[in-house]
Amino acid sequence: MTEQPPKNEKVHSYNLYDLRKQEEGQHRIRHPPSVHIARGFEPRLPILKATRRPIICISDWQYETATQEHFWEQAKVILSDHLGGQEILSRAIVFVAGDMASSDNSLRGTASDAVPRLHWLRETFPKGDLFQIYGNHDLMDQEHLIMANTASSGAPCLLPHGNVIRISLVSGVANEPTSEQCAIDHNANITGEAIVNASPLTNFEASPQASAAKTPNVQITPGMTKQERAALYAKMKFPKKAKPSKKSAQDKQWRHQNPDQAALVDAMKVRHNNHTSSPSGSTHGNLVLAGVHGIPSSHNQGMQKSDRPSYFRTLGLACETVDLDVLVTHSNPRLPGQEDLVKGDDARKMLEAFEQSSAYLFVHGHMHVDPAVSVLDSGKVVVNSDCRVVAFVPN
Repeated sequence: MTEQPPKNEKVHSYNLYDLRKQEEGQHRIRHPPSVHIARGFEPRLPILKATRRPIICISDWQYETATQEHFWEQAKVILSDHLGGQEILSRAIVFVAGDMASSDNSLRGTASDAVPRLHWLRETFPKGDLFQIYGNHDLMDQEHLIMANTASSGAPCLLPHGNVIRISLVSGVANEPTSEQCAIDHNANITGEAIVNASPLTNFEASPQASAAKTPNVQITPGMTKQERAALYAKMKFPKKAKPSKKSAQDKQWRHQNPDQAALVDAMKVRHNNHTSSPSGSTHGNLVLAGVHGIPSSHNQGMQKSDRPSYFRTLGLACETVDLDVLVTHSNPRLPGQEDLVKGDDARKMLEAFEQSSAYLFVHGHMHVDPAVSVLDSGKVVVNSDCRVVAFVPN
């Protein structure tokens, strides 16, 4: 169940508008994003109280970059007014829960898939920390692999897929990134060029030894008649070539059709492999954070989709972290009371994983459902940031 928030916990909402002069053939935005200002949540969000820095959640601004910038100019005014000025806003902790791009405002579905260009967002928080995951309509880019919060925690902007990171967010202190945060396997090519694919799911060719075993020893065949050789072959057992599963074939096909994206996926995995840093717990301004990219699906598609067993295994391992503070996913949960709106078993599993974790904040996108901020009976906070920007104001 979701509980009624105490009187001191309030969320005020503000609409944004497409104020541009409409030129001939230009697509008018009928569903612009909205801004939500949340106050009084310090007891539920220890990192808010410990750092005295605003927490901002945003996702699913699926518009062209110029349109995003138009809406963001309006949103910045609202945020600055309610947070107490640009200086406070500039130090915010920002969670980006995916699907922050569109190739064309008029397109929907996979045709709109594009690379998120978030310079307009990052420029607003020069002293802050921005953490990003991919949604199912986001394409990867080399730039994302090297973006880092250099003015504050030093942590990478692009969260690892399922790997927990521990970062220091002490207010007003610029922390140098640890050696582990900066570690890159230099054998990996992060430019997106050819990277050797070591995935066992895509290697279906038989080994030389297996191929050799299929052929009878030539030393025993000389002098044999055709009928004798046929009888010998009939008695021999030939190992069958392993047939790839449908999912494996789909994975291999996607990699073949999208070599640049596949190379970036491999580079990201290498870059974030075993990524951790030293701080733990949010009591003294440290944050333990996990992100899971994309959505659960029947097959893998880069960072946009993961087959369901892999997705929920990754989510489960992240949520098993004893001192996890914040969980960021693109895929949405189903909260109590949303049974008629949110269908399917995936959403139920999302909520269960969060509820069983130690995390007190869950930020997600993907499906736009009210309210923007929910408090569960357990006291945990869930933010639906789909086509929204939600800001928690420190006291």
